[in-house]
Amino acid sequence: DEVVDQGRAMPTDTAWTLRLKAALPGVRVGAVAGSDVMVATAAAKAALRTATGAVAADMESHVVARAAERHRLPFAVARTISDAAHRGLPASAQAGMKPDGGMDLPGVLAALARRPWELPALIRTGVEAEAAFAALLRGRQLLGGTLGGPGPGADLG
Repeated sequence: DEVVDQGRAMPTDTAWTLRLKAALPGVRVGAVAGSDVMVATAAAKAALRTATGAVAADMESHVVARAAERHRLPFAVARTISDAAHRGLPASAQAGMKPDGGMDLPGVLAALARRPWELPALIRTGVEAEAAFAALLRGRQLLGGTLGGPGPGADLG
């Protein structure tokens, strides 16, 4: 229902958020905390939740919210979670993150060679990421071409 960016809340469009909630079974509505850096440890996730009350954190939603606010456009956020709040992200997974959010497989493998004990956690992270992507695709199918938002030609002003 809002994106929290450096302590400032930017509310999502109420009607759009309600349409998303109605269209997506099991959805949880709440604040998303934006972060310009990866929130990789369970302690950092807990601190962010305490500070913002957010149900999730990401590195994208606050950028979209800022742009929507700047251009006076409605926006809504629908996220899937791949790394649970109670677990940290393995260092080998962090080493493989490109600035654009993509994966650097050679970087992951090099980090894993230095930290082989992380293999089980890295596998779990991969399985959870695949499940999150599958949920995202199911959501896209349920929402249709407008992603649950105002249709073509809708008055956005």
